[in-house]
Amino acid sequence: MAGGQDITDRLSMACTVCKSGPLEKIHYVTHILGKRHQKNLKNRSKALKKDEMSRTLHVTGFKKDTPLETLVGTFYRYEVVNISPFLSYCFMELKSRQTVQKCLDDEHFIGLQKLKVSLRHQSQATGSSSPLRLNWRAQMALKQTISSAQSQWHAIDALVKSIELKTEHYEQREFLRQTLENFLRPDFPVAMACVFGSSANNLGFVGCDVDLYVHLGVDPWSEGTKAQKESKARDLTWYLARKLKNSKRGYKVQAIAKARVPIVKFEDALTRLQVDLSFRNGMPIYNTQLICQYTRTHLLVRPYLMVIRYWAKIQDIAGGAQPTYLITNYGFTMLMLFYLMVRSEPLIPSVSQLKAQCPANVRGEHTIEGWDCSFGQDVTHWAGRKHNVTVLELVCEFFEYYGKFDPRKWVISPLAGRLLDKTAIKQKDKSKLPPCMEYYCSQDTDLQLDTALCLQDPFEHSYNITRGLHAGPLTEFQYKCRKAAEVCSEIISQEKPLGQLFEDVFIDESILSSIQACDSPVSKEGDVTQEEIITLDDSDEISQGDASQDEIEILDVDVTPDPEEDPHDVPSASPRASSSSSNANGNPMKKKGAGFLAKRKAEEEEIEICQANEGESSVEEIPCDEDTNDSSVEEIPNGDAGAEAANENGVAKKKSSSKSPPVAVDPQAKPEKKFFKFQMNFATVKEFTITFDGCISGGKEVMKSEDDIGYAASSLIHFILQQCLKMEVNPASSSSAEEGKRKSESPESTGSGKRIKNADGNVVNVVPTYRKVTEYRCSTENQLWVGRRKASKMVPNILNTNPLQYEMAVTQAQMANYIGHENGRCPTGAATLEFIVTVWQKMEEPSVVLVTGDSLSDEKLTRGMMMPLFLYLSYLAPNLLEKIAMYIVRTSTKR
Repeated sequence: MAGGQDITDRLSMACTVCKSGPLEKIHYVTHILGKRHQKNLKNRSKALKKDEMSRTLHVTGFKKDTPLETLVGTFYRYEVVNISPFLSYCFMELKSRQTVQKCLDDEHFIGLQKLKVSLRHQSQATGSSSPLRLNWRAQMALKQTISSAQSQWHAIDALVKSIELKTEHYEQREFLRQTLENFLRPDFPVAMACVFGSSANNLGFVGCDVDLYVHLGVDPWSEGTKAQKESKARDLTWYLARKLKNSKRGYKVQAIAKARVPIVKFEDALTRLQVDLSFRNGMPIYNTQLICQYTRTHLLVRPYLMVIRYWAKIQDIAGGAQPTYLITNYGFTMLMLFYLMVRSEPLIPSVSQLKAQCPANVRGEHTIEGWDCSFGQDVTHWAGRKHNVTVLELVCEFFEYYGKFDPRKWVISPLAGRLLDKTAIKQKDKSKLPPCMEYYCSQDTDLQLDTALCLQDPFEHSYNITRGLHAGPLTEFQYKCRKAAEVCSEIISQEKPLGQLFEDVFIDESILSSIQACDSPVSKEGDVTQEEIITLDDSDEISQGDASQDEIEILDVDVTPDPEEDPHDVPSASPRASSSSSNANGNPMKKKGAGFLAKRKAEEEEIEICQANEGESSVEEIPCDEDTNDSSVEEIPNGDAGAEAANENGVAKKKSSSKSPPVAVDPQAKPEKKFFKFQMNFATVKEFTITFDGCISGGKEVMKSEDDIGYAASSLIHFILQQCLKMEVNPASSSSAEEGKRKSESPESTGSGKRIKNADGNVVNVVPTYRKVTEYRCSTENQLWVGRRKASKMVPNILNTNPLQYEMAVTQAQMANYIGHENGRCPTGAATLEFIVTVWQKMEEPSVVLVTGDSLSDEKLTRGMMMPLFLYLSYLAPNLLEKIAMYIVRTSTKR
């Protein structure tokens, strides 16, 4: 930590939260107020959040209109981490307690006005998860020193009986299962519900949530492309969420539609239990049955698991699906069971040993998505074994094992019952892996190894249970394990009572810095995907971090960074109002969730579009390595083959792969410009025609003609802009005119009509990847894409409704909300947005259509209106295309 002299003379500073810098004062202040830094603060480990109170100052005495930049700059030299502003005061979080004390000892002024600085008072407990309420018998047992093995057993038994689920709790969950099953059967006649997780694995605590799997008889993942499967799963998730909310069966309904396993979270109206409803597959049921069987394998297993789970709850080590950077409850349970397999005298068999007990005629009967979930249930041999060890000694061994565990080399495999070498798994080397891994080696899917901790699922062998765990929380977990091992040893030696194990572990400055140094809160490719959590309430307000139904990802957003911003960070336009952006009139616009703004991993090749001179569109095809996830493009260097080329902005580009054929680069093209853009696929869409009133006709055969696909895509985009969003739409150009012009200018050329010299001096044609189909110049004062989700609730969505006419009805319902405003305009109608929408078609695959947009308005309008507009447009257009295809098939079948 820096001393007082270092604090005074500090000229630049690095941000330890974002791992950026060192930055000069003006850049550091802007970075602290930026979006990226604020996002990373939310994903910090629990240890950093707990210590936040002791490092936070209460600052007052400044004017209400004082800019945040001024406040942060005043305390800059004390290593400011965050600021929470209010009207007449603010909370200033500093990096360490040493700088806090130095700041309290000094005087601070803004101009001639002296500030009042004091330590923030801690009004509530630091732990976010409050411990369970224990009965008097358990409280007395935790206060007493354990004198013998028998007294230890009675104390642990008293603790377990106090926190475990009782008979009435299981009956309540069974009632919930039956009533919810009956609730869904009118729409899903074969619906069957099953409780899994903590409420069914014999390890549940009082008040735990209910995990419920429902077999609906409908499988959205059965057929279609990946995008189509995900779209159908989202639609089904939304249908269940709306049904629960509209029927008043569920309160506080949340739809997590974009998760690996879509979930509907709600509070049951009858039992007041928190429910997580899923419908993907029944694999969690087998996981629950496996854990439940392990708890009955030996007398020592269940109390051992319950004690450590209670310790983890007190220490905030494990959690449910949120936050995603912690160990899940299921993953933590598998860690505990794994140790019982690898100790010198195993208490339980490995999963592969249980699978070997299955009769040959039973194997394969319980297969889910290609993975065999069957296992033997005869554990009589293991239950009869005698072990010279107590529960508390097992607990102490667990803490010692994981406190010293090195996760960099090994994969924890409950399937094999031992550690597996990461290199052998990566290479799928059967000679170095146990026989139970043979099926995994024959699969195309790979286990994700580039995570802080790798824990293999016992049934789905290519699934890493702890894929979302960050390095910071793992470091905190191992540190607390080492401390708990020391306390356990003292309890066993009768130096401390049992209750000392469940006291919150204090993290000092050194370990806090260690956790912060290795913490990496920003998700990487391969980490657990950010889930779209959408709350269904009566308000259209979107809380920070949530996303509305109409919000999805876009490939690129044109955001011009401020010259004074951190070059590695693009903060919000207004730091004081970082949670919202504004339009031209200063009216706040709802902020979109951070998850959908992150770039998605494109299923197809990355597309780079350059705007050529004289209004022509020249799209340059640049080959990329299919295995790379880097968003940078490749270019043939003019100099040495090994040298890196740089574009006009000074960004280094990778040298061309030897596998890629040379291509010509247009030297007259303007520098790359980012557009709003999204794709649509017409590969399986039948011919259709859209009329002005939203009627759809056609559906005779799948479109194959390039012109028919281009016309259909243009008609769909034109209909959405003009009829759904009520914009003024004027065609700016047409593909036939441009193609005729290009052919007349250069009869020998194919594509854009441009010919240039390559690195060898030969003249070659510049062949574009995309051709322009049509271009629309649009203008609007109506922000009908804002609040459209709320308006859609006013229109009944019947299954056989024409999708286009339904969207027109939503528009009419939304316009009705603005009665009293001139021409039905939104309250912010004074700001006029002008932009260009262009429809492109891929040359080699005409079924692939790209829609791009570029704002003609100023930057403020672009941020305030264009971004949410294209977010909505990029959601609606592909979904309408899919619904049109389904509607055509459905109506043609009736004929």
